[in-house]
Amino acid sequence: MATKKCAVCGKEKQLSEMSKSYPTRCKECVAEYTRLVRQRANNQQEETLAPAEPHIDWEQRRYEIAKAIYPEIIKATHPRDAERVGNTTVLFADVLIKALKGEPEQEKMGKM
Repeated sequence: MATKKCAVCGKEKQLSEMSKSYPTRCKECVAEYTRLVRQRANNQQEETLAPAEPHIDWEQRRYEIAKAIYPEIIKATHPRDAERVGNTTVLFADVLIKALKGEPEQEKMGKM
């Protein structure tokens, strides 16, 4: 029987063991190549299907935090200090947002 050398593995194979689609490759090498291509495609598909991190509107969160903190701080201060309390509330909200984002804390609180 006639044989042919596979261009991939280099083994002498019978013609019946050679691929019809890839005439220079044996069926085993074509099967292995196809398996690797499909595995790579599946891995890429899994990566694209992975859920993305949810978008966080940090400016909205800052507003919500300041809005929640303000009444508590205003209870403990004199009404004439409302502007200072407002600024302090925003500073507290900024510090909390930075902590939630994992950013390094700055020494802003000392300016109050």
